[in-house]
Amino acid sequence: MRQYAEEVLSFSYRLANPHLTPVPGGLSTVNFAVEHDGTDRFFIKLYPPGSNLASEQAAIEIARFVHAGGIPTAEPVPDKTGAFLHVGHGRAVSVWSFIEGHNGANVALDGHTLEGAGALLGRTHRRLACWPGPVSRAGGDWCDLPRLRDTMTDMKIRLRGARHLSGPLRSRATEVLNWREQRLDEVAATLRSMPVPTIQVLHGDCTERNFIFRSGAGPALIDFRAPHRWPIWWELARIGCAVPAILSGDAHIGALARCITAYRECNDEIPVADLMAVAQAARCYTTASVTPFQDLVAPGPVMSVPALADYIEQRHVAVVALWDRADDYDEALREALR
Repeated sequence: MRQYAEEVLSFSYRLANPHLTPVPGGLSTVNFAVEHDGTDRFFIKLYPPGSNLASEQAAIEIARFVHAGGIPTAEPVPDKTGAFLHVGHGRAVSVWSFIEGHNGANVALDGHTLEGAGALLGRTHRRLACWPGPVSRAGGDWCDLPRLRDTMTDMKIRLRGARHLSGPLRSRATEVLNWREQRLDEVAATLRSMPVPTIQVLHGDCTERNFIFRSGAGPALIDFRAPHRWPIWWELARIGCAVPAILSGDAHIGALARCITAYRECNDEIPVADLMAVAQAARCYTTASVTPFQDLVAPGPVMSVPALADYIEQRHVAVVALWDRADDYDEALREALR
């Protein structure tokens, strides 16, 4: 893989003798940091065989659009033909400018960092509201309970047959899924109480790993997805209620309020009712999902089994906290958005 990346960089991007360093953490791509001539730094993604290249091209175009609007993000680099998605005889490749900093998985997601993330997301959403290109689909099924109930039932069957997992781990995973399933009626009641959402094109994958926190500057946002329309509150909840942030304890309630307030200051086009529903959205989608069990039961999971087992526990503690402190979260957002 490294040799192929070096050849593509040399022949298709005219970056002779590049020095590559693996970047771990890519769930669907193989990634390397690239040094060239001791000064220039780039980032190269190698897409797996069978990737939806039309979707990947659309994701690159939306990143270019956001970058052109002055939003701090990685800029795609064209190959020698001018293409931003290089498709040769091997894997498809894209090359990007390198953003120095630490992703959100490696920093404390406290009030200060979430405030920066909220402000950046507000600016990004203002820009994306003007997206002139095609949209793949709407994201109205962000919490489709009938489908998700069926998915949970299927996942429990798959867990019973996952013989690569220990008996205690299968039992614990099933216990956590049962806990989520038993609260789906509460999820349904919460969904009925929420306002009709504001829906637009969004980043599409606002996990903490896609925020780069830079020294002496505000954060940057990377790894956009192809343009889909999703509820604003869903994307805000992805970062504002990220599992590591919730695990900080009671301090997270105030930190989330700072995140949403900063968002509103940078994007006052979104109704306050949507912003006040962010914690509700987080409770709903974390409870109704089967994350990370789909990776646990898959052959050759993208993460190690011990890491996935740890994440199951962390995510469970987080979603329990969202329900146990639901009134406190909702009141904090109401007060912050008065």
